Amino acid sequence: MIKRLETMTKKIIFADEERGFYYRRIVGGLGWPAENKPGYLVVLGEDLVEVTALMGRRLWVLAEQEGAHLEDLHRGCLELRLRCKCDFWLADREQLVELRLFRRLTQDKSLGEMVGVNLRTAPYSQAGSKLAVLAQILASVTNAERKLLTFGADSNLPAALRAVSAEDLKKEAGNFPSLAALGYAVAEMILREPADTGKWDQVRNTWDPYNLEA
Repeated sequence: MIKRLETMTKKIIFADEERGFYYRRIVGGLGWPAENKPGYLVVLGEDLVEVTALMGRRLWVLAEQEGAHLEDLHRGCLELRLRCKCDFWLADREQLVELRLFRRLTQDKSLGEMVGVNLRTAPYSQAGSKLAVLAQILASVTNAERKLLTFGADSNLPAALRAVSAEDLKKEAGNFPSLAALGYAVAEMILREPADTGKWDQVRNTWDPYNLEA
C-alpha cells in the first residue's frame, strides 16, 4: 500500500515502501464503458526526480482495473484511493448520464463515509476528441528513444496499444476505455504541473459535485 508523506519543506510525496519507490504525484484516468467494452481505471505514479537524458520523469502504472458497470467503476475508484492514494480521476465530464449516476452514488450515505469520487476534466476529452490525439501523447512516453512509461507485469495496456489500427485512430477516444483512461492520466502528467501539494487540504477539498443540476 502506498503512503502519503510530508517532507520537511511541507511538500507531499507518495511512498511505495515495499518497492522502495517515491512519487511526486499520483493521478488516475477513468474511461467510461463503451459499446461492448467495459470501463477502465488506470493509476499512474510520477517519479520524484527527472531523468535528464530522457527530458522527463518516469511514469509507472501502479494499478489498473476494469468495470463493466458504473457501480463497479465507482467502487474501484474508492478502493484505489485507499490502496494507491489516488485522490482524483481524469474523465470525460461531458458524459452527463455517467456523471449523474456517479453523483448519485457519491451522495448515497448507505455506502459509508468515504463515498466521494473526485472527477476532473481530462485533457483532450472534449466531444469528438479522436484516439489519434491520445495515441500521439502515449507514443511520446513509450517510444524506444524516450521510454518513460512502465507497465505492470500483468498489465493489459500494452496489448491494447498494439491492437490499435489506422482506422481506430480516426474514431473517438471514448470508444477505447482502457486507452482513454491511460491517455488522460499520461496527458495530465506531461502537460500540467502538479498543484501545490504543500496545501494538501485545499487541493483535496476543492471539487464540485460534477456541476449537474439537482
